[in-house]
Amino acid sequence: MSKVKYLFYSFILGLISLLISACDSTTDAQLLAEEMDSEELDCSDGAQAEFDDWGKTGLLLSCRMNHGKVVGWDYGRKVMEGNYYYGKKHGEYHWFDEKGVITKTIIYDDGKKVSLQSN
Repeated sequence: MSKVKYLFYSFILGLISLLISACDSTTDAQLLAEEMDSEELDCSDGAQAEFDDWGKTGLLLSCRMNHGKVVGWDYGRKVMEGNYYYGKKHGEYHWFDEKGVITKTIIYDDGKKVSLQSN
């Protein structure tokens, strides 16, 4: 076998080995995600379990409760705003079009939808 062919095959084998190891780490990440997803927290009424970055490479699972103003952004623009009161939607929720004009308003009272207005 010529030296060029040998170097080429060595390179290909190294590349295949690298790809296999990358797939293994993805599998490890998937297994970790499944294990963490099965973890159950006893969150109080209105709170929900959420994952956050923790440490250099870790994740933190904790109970969170939304309270106060919430704003949703998509594609660099505001698409929704509303309020939570101790974990429940409360008051007016507005949805906006690309120009910032309100297209829909939903009113909530203690987490229950009271009315819907489409503009």
